[in-house]
Amino acid sequence: MKLFPKTFCYTLMLMIIITLIGHGLMYFLIPAFYTNQKESLAESIGEEIIQQLQQSSELSEDKVLERYAKNKAFVNLTCGDKQYVYGSFYIEDALNGNGKDYSFQASPGDQANDAQSNVTGAEQGIDGLAPYLTAQFVKREFSFQNADNEDCTLLILVTLQPVNETKGIVLEILPINLLICFIISAIVAFLYSRRLSTPIKKISETTEQMRLLKRNAVCEIRTKDEIGQLSQNINALYKELLTSIDHLHAEIAHVSEVEQSKIDFMRAASHELKTPVSAVCTMLDSMILGVGKFEDTDTYLPVCKEKMLQLSSMIQEVLDASKLTGQPEEPIKKVQLSELLHEVCNSYRLIADSKGIVFYIETEKAGVVHIPVKAVKRAISNVISNAVNYTNSGGKVSVICSEGTIIVENECVPISEKDLNHLFEAFYRPDYSRSRETGGNGLGLYITHKLLDTYKIPYSFMPYEHGMRFTINCPTNNRFVK
Repeated sequence: MKLFPKTFCYTLMLMIIITLIGHGLMYFLIPAFYTNQKESLAESIGEEIIQQLQQSSELSEDKVLERYAKNKAFVNLTCGDKQYVYGSFYIEDALNGNGKDYSFQASPGDQANDAQSNVTGAEQGIDGLAPYLTAQFVKREFSFQNADNEDCTLLILVTLQPVNETKGIVLEILPINLLICFIISAIVAFLYSRRLSTPIKKISETTEQMRLLKRNAVCEIRTKDEIGQLSQNINALYKELLTSIDHLHAEIAHVSEVEQSKIDFMRAASHELKTPVSAVCTMLDSMILGVGKFEDTDTYLPVCKEKMLQLSSMIQEVLDASKLTGQPEEPIKKVQLSELLHEVCNSYRLIADSKGIVFYIETEKAGVVHIPVKAVKRAISNVISNAVNYTNSGGKVSVICSEGTIIVENECVPISEKDLNHLFEAFYRPDYSRSRETGGNGLGLYITHKLLDTYKIPYSFMPYEHGMRFTINCPTNNRFVK
């Protein structure tokens, strides 16, 4: 069974059981409570009559009895040779099955006088019910002495006829009452089950949409109870799930991009390494066979060695580039940028002097920066190395630093916009012949680009009126610390 019919059946069954138990308790407990109340009434009437008759002999017995017996009980008082009978109620004669209405009046006098017939009739009617008194009456009998020291007997009878009539009425109206209670219970059970199951049904429908990863699936929150809290928790959980899925897709795309980049890099590296290896092998074969000018081994063996040294340097740079993961690995440190720049530029100043290049450096306003020292140092070294390598004799290379911004300029023929779009790709060179002569292998700017992107350090490489300008904006505060 589904939730709605199951809740409806359980609720209706529970309400019917409660109704039956309630009617049963009412049917069986009302007589008990009523009988207990009448017993207490008989006790209190007897005690009060005895108390008043014992206090003073001037009190009239008939006045005392009349006060308590009227509409309350049947009272029979016998003091010496006098008997007083008061009371009025309906008695069912169990002997002949007929009902008789006995009306008693005060009848003091000797038991031998004419009033005896009334008393005797009354007693016969009551005595005839002797086996049934426990079901029809509450009977209490007291023995005491009055104020005149006379031995007295007091009989109190309180009728239970009203409660018997009530039980009969309850049995008569029970079918109608049960039918009404059943109809009300069914309506209440239907409304309760519908109200309880509707939000759960909607949550189930929404979670089914969430299972299909529909982006617009949201549980409606209309209450602040546990069901409303459940809807809120499901919405929060689904939101986190979508966020995790988006991050996972982004990570998968990033990993795929990195893997593809590595594949492209290894293909390019293989191609780049193949060229010098083939050249060296060709020269060695020619020297071994003594072909043409390669017979002069003293001249071409040093050339082969130089080629192998270049190949070794290229292999080392390929290995270094292959280790770049795209994730920050180096801690951030606070450094004086001027000291770092002078340390990097010292070796390149000597190379520039040997090539007849003017090398200018200005770091008075460099300031303090927070950077990964090794990564930034290597990036700056690659940029300055390119600037020195691609500047002709008589040209100028400038390194200017101000408040964390490093500007490296070199005088040369500006690179075209077409080449700029590919300049940070691995092994890309705008002029291959010049690059091989100067020893460039196309990995310098690629490594610089990877390092600066990893630590999210802004940079740019643009032409200006005299050549090319590379700008690096080092952070002056530790924005990397989380």
